[in-house]
Amino acid sequence: MNILKKTQNSVLCLLKTNEIMEKNLINEASKKGINSDRIVFIPYLGQNYDYEMHLQRFKLCNLFLDTFPYGGHTTASEALSNGLLVGKSVLKVLHLRYCNIGNNGAKALATVLSSGKSLLTTLVLATNYIEYEGVFALATAISSGNSQLTHLDISYNTTTPGDMLPMTEIFSSENSTLIELDIGGNHIGDDEVKAFAEAFSPKNTALTTLRMGENRIKQEGAIALARAVLFKWPHLICLDLWGDRNQIGEFGAWAFADVISSDNSSLTELWVEDDVIGDSGAQILEDALSQNGKIVELPGRSDNIKKYLERNKLAQK
Repeated sequence: MNILKKTQNSVLCLLKTNEIMEKNLINEASKKGINSDRIVFIPYLGQNYDYEMHLQRFKLCNLFLDTFPYGGHTTASEALSNGLLVGKSVLKVLHLRYCNIGNNGAKALATVLSSGKSLLTTLVLATNYIEYEGVFALATAISSGNSQLTHLDISYNTTTPGDMLPMTEIFSSENSTLIELDIGGNHIGDDEVKAFAEAFSPKNTALTTLRMGENRIKQEGAIALARAVLFKWPHLICLDLWGDRNQIGEFGAWAFADVISSDNSSLTELWVEDDVIGDSGAQILEDALSQNGKIVELPGRSDNIKKYLERNKLAQK
């Protein structure tokens, strides 16, 4: 009400919900000296509404007010997306973590990315509710050649295996400008990883950092991924597979030892913390590191290789 009072010729648009709410707001406006005509109640479009019509309504407004503590969720991201489409935005970094964004919100943001009017380079959508349809829209937009996005974090969104499969389009695209992709914590298993490995293309020279921690990657997926990095994606610099949900095992460690020891690989950072590689896996990676002249880091809260080797030394004493 204070905003309406201080801003001449402004109106407040609210979703029409019930008559009691409308009457209370109009009474409150009257007490503040605000004409009831300046409060507009917009009706629902119905259960099977036209989504494009829904988005068009945002263009009639100049400002979206996202309330606290109960926010606008997907509606807020849709409104933000339509604001960005005006073409005057200079926004480059957008963090939307924990915003309850679903597929519709992701589609709206994808429309922005593919419009050619957005300057966004960093988009963080971690810990939301984006599933297959939303992932597909984002991957298509990033691969369109119109997006300037270089960093995408879509970690911890879906619990359904297969929802991240559309990311194969990015891996095979020569139009993508994405440098870093985080798809950790999305229940990605060996079948998806094999599909990713199959899609990897030397034509995509932009993507150099891939984060896939806290998924469901086992030995078969790790072997397919390591072979793809070695033979099809030699420019990858950082690969993150941390977390005990990923269990790449001894054979996975063996596969990545080949990557580390190869002159064809650019990999300088490999995260395998808590990946259940065992003593033998740790020794295999240690041997590969000692044979390679390159500096390869194996970071994490507790370095598995050092932990296993130190434990072995204590046992020998």
